[in-house]
Amino acid sequence: MKAIQIKEFGAPYTVSEVDKPKPKPHQLLVQIKAGGFCHTDCMALDNAFCSKLPFIGSHEPAGVVVEVGSDVQGCLNFDSCCGRASFCRRIHKLI
Repeated sequence: MKAIQIKEFGAPYTVSEVDKPKPKPHQLLVQIKAGGFCHTDCMALDNAFCSKLPFIGSHEPAGVVVEVGSDVQGCLNFDSCCGRASFCRRIHKLI
């Protein structure tokens, strides 16, 4: 799968092929359909968060569940990953 990564602090993000992760029993695997990029992603380039490299960027994803860990309850494959925020509960063309 593709990911945007920081491989070296101070260098630009790169698009890389990474192995598809296998969710642990309490985790979900989410296929990201869109991801935001904001000032914290720029700060990560300068190691503002003491991250280990390589670091996969973006903390504003939107996607669907494609795999469910064995201990996860109340979430099924292809569920939307949101729905509780006020913007998600109403139809809004920008979201």
